[in-house]
Amino acid sequence: RIPFYLDDDHRIYTSLRVNKSDPLYFLIDTGASDMVVNSEVLWKFDITLNSTASNTGATGENIVELSTGNTVVWGKHETKPLDFVAIPYPDALWDGVLGLSLLKQFVVELNYDDMHVYLYDKKRYKSTASNKVILTYAHGVPVVKAMVKTADQKTRSLRLEIDTGSDRILDISTHIVNTHHLLKFYPKPFAKSTVMSSDGNSGDIINDFFPMVELGGFEFYKIPGGLAQVPNGILNKPDIDGMLGNWFLKRFNLTFDFENDYLYLRPNNYVHSAYYEFLTR
Repeated sequence: RIPFYLDDDHRIYTSLRVNKSDPLYFLIDTGASDMVVNSEVLWKFDITLNSTASNTGATGENIVELSTGNTVVWGKHETKPLDFVAIPYPDALWDGVLGLSLLKQFVVELNYDDMHVYLYDKKRYKSTASNKVILTYAHGVPVVKAMVKTADQKTRSLRLEIDTGSDRILDISTHIVNTHHLLKFYPKPFAKSTVMSSDGNSGDIINDFFPMVELGGFEFYKIPGGLAQVPNGILNKPDIDGMLGNWFLKRFNLTFDFENDYLYLRPNNYVHSAYYEFLTR
């Protein structure tokens, strides 16, 4: 049982140690396949960069430095050996990113009601929850199927990345937007965003409303979200149709059963909270 913090960016953070470091502030990110060190604060880490790796972000790809054979202490759990990729986050508040290479060693419950992560033995875990969706993977990250109705009044089954490291709500990938000519049904969006991901590239997202979103038997209506116009990266891969960010995901206590490939959903105290506050003023 490890505390986490829901910050103003609607993402979740926790404290851990790397090798012999002081406690470090880490983003919990199910959209990251690896552990990440923020290379802008590398001086905080007892770590050696000794290799390279390919990094695919939401908007592109690049080559980054890699450190192998590290030890992480998270709560009472010591895990080793773990690799870290080094990515610069110049304006970020966090020291690093806690990704799937650590999370997948457990069944992980993110409980937003009491702001704790619960780590369970994945061989012995038995869930009593009834609402679940099947987890699959694409490009190393978890994907679920959801039904999304768009302004053309069509409802589509979409493969959406589950990304707690994203401060977005729901973004539909460029290839879906362009194939179905969705932009012509959204002539007056309420905002346009420029997003930058871990690869250092950027892209545009047109922000408007989706009439209905259904996930795991739960339906949400008039959900603000995005229509991506991103040329590269996860938001323009043919086997991922979009991304659910933590501004949406925080409405559920989430249990990731990585052993059996299920995601359990339990609505919490945030289920009816506002999406973008400026829309309700």
